[in-house]
Amino acid sequence: SHSNGLAYTFRRDATAPLFPVHMEMEMDFKTVLLSGGWESVACLLKAKKKHQRVMGVFFDYGQPYLKEETKAVARLSSIIDFNLSYIKIKDMKRDGKVFVDRNKRFLEETKRMGADEVWLGCRAPLNIFDEYMDSNWQFAQAMSKEIGVKINTPLIMWPKPLVKYYVTSNGIPADYIYSSEGYNYAT
Repeated sequence: SHSNGLAYTFRRDATAPLFPVHMEMEMDFKTVLLSGGWESVACLLKAKKKHQRVMGVFFDYGQPYLKEETKAVARLSSIIDFNLSYIKIKDMKRDGKVFVDRNKRFLEETKRMGADEVWLGCRAPLNIFDEYMDSNWQFAQAMSKEIGVKINTPLIMWPKPLVKYYVTSNGIPADYIYSSEGYNYAT
């Protein structure tokens, strides 16, 4: 149990309904923030190539596409060997339709779980190139210093078609991915 949410792992059978089983993160896992979208899956694949033990962390924070993202992550867990934790955040702050400090909160939660390295699927080098202030290399560097976790951003400067090609060329069917491109907005 954590102060702002609980960590769970999903059942690995994507055809069965999901059910959470409580678990604590082991210290030697490399962590990937996993939404089931193209960039997070590309990060997961890159982390798997570099590290033997990878933990995908999925956050339920009241996002409008929770159902679709959850299904995508379940499908992925049926074909990619990784551990998966689920964290529900009940008090995510909003400013109108925008979730405030979303990735900062996710990184803080993974630090509480014991992560020493987190993989983040951002592609923009600076926040001026990205509509989300918390999804770029500049943000990742600042957060790494602030919370004391190494943040790996292997997709910086990758165009979206390259991300999609990388994922599908590694054997992941495109229909296993869910991407709304507006995932930072509430309904």
